[in-house]
Amino acid sequence: MKYLIIILSLILIISIITTSYAQQGPKVIKFWYYLDDKGSQKFEELKARYNKEKAGEVLIESKKFASEDLLKEALLSGDTLPDTALIDIRWQSGLINKGVLIPLETHTTRIGTATKAAYKQDTYKPLFESAISGNHYWTFPYTCTDTALLVNLDILYSLKMDKSPQGWFDLVTAGKAMMTAGEGRMGLALPTDETPENFAAFFVAMMRQKGGTIVDASGKVFFNSEEGVSTLQFLQDLYHKYKVASLEVTPDKFFVGQVGMTFGDSHDYFRAQELGMNVEAVYLPKKDSRASDLYIQSLALFKTTPEHELICFDFLMWLITHQQMREFYLATSYIPVNKQIVACPQYFEYQNRHPGMRVFIKQLDWAKPVLNFPHYGEIMDCLGKEVLLCLKGEKTPRQALETVTNYGNSLLGF
Repeated sequence: MKYLIIILSLILIISIITTSYAQQGPKVIKFWYYLDDKGSQKFEELKARYNKEKAGEVLIESKKFASEDLLKEALLSGDTLPDTALIDIRWQSGLINKGVLIPLETHTTRIGTATKAAYKQDTYKPLFESAISGNHYWTFPYTCTDTALLVNLDILYSLKMDKSPQGWFDLVTAGKAMMTAGEGRMGLALPTDETPENFAAFFVAMMRQKGGTIVDASGKVFFNSEEGVSTLQFLQDLYHKYKVASLEVTPDKFFVGQVGMTFGDSHDYFRAQELGMNVEAVYLPKKDSRASDLYIQSLALFKTTPEHELICFDFLMWLITHQQMREFYLATSYIPVNKQIVACPQYFEYQNRHPGMRVFIKQLDWAKPVLNFPHYGEIMDCLGKEVLLCLKGEKTPRQALETVTNYGNSLLGF
């Protein structure tokens, strides 16, 4: 009788524990992100697969924001934060300073030295370097894109021209010719419809082609260098001297044939293809050396508890496995961050259908990661606005760049 009572008691205890775990349910992971329509559709499919694999153990609850700006505001200014998120790499420094991120290297020790070395080897260098701050590896690069020149080949070929612009002044020659091929058509549209910060990144890429830099050896902002001034002078001349561009004609006009060339990213290239345009993506026209801008979204881990962070980390590791990443890139217009994806047979066929992607990928060879220094966003926002004032003819190139240089150095304490 005594043993029967003990057995019944044990059964009761086990039943209570089992019921308790059942009531607790799976561990819920909150994931925030912004991707374009194709990207979000594929991500949600991947998330559903992960949830199915982890049924009863882990549940990923994702929240897609309507824009990157809204996601940025929620992460940098909000009181409530997710467990993990897909962040623009330009926010990484601010989130680190806010003390809400945990470096992924904290957990990568579990995957072994060989695996970490292989991951570094397979990730394009500027993308891998973008995740490093203060000698710590903080995030997993997940998507990226850069800017190339998009050319309407039907217009180009109608002028008996068989080669897209390769250098700065080729833009002028081709632009003037294209303007003669249609009434009211402009030759070129710069990405003036972008945010000031993104437009500034385009200017910086052009400036780097002449050897210019954002900061000098002492850490001071150095936009007002001769390289910076001459770059902005050329861009202003496109509007006021050569008249191949107009601020009244936005890049959107490229997609309806009212502009012969524009600067756009891989998503713009796909848009042109989907509209049935005969479009070519060309390396950012060269001056003295090659350069490119670079926009990166990375998977970040937010501070919670060690146990919860491990569960989140496992999800991020699952997302960057070859199978999941290959599926994501084959279904979207983002540039792969992983060299093995680009080298796989399926992606080779993908590039045959979308040959312009080879250009966007190749530009990673001369792209540079976003600099991590205080007030980067504010300085670049100011730069974009000053460049636009110059293009409008309201300031000279030197005046515009002196303004942003002085503003930037005042923020940095110089």
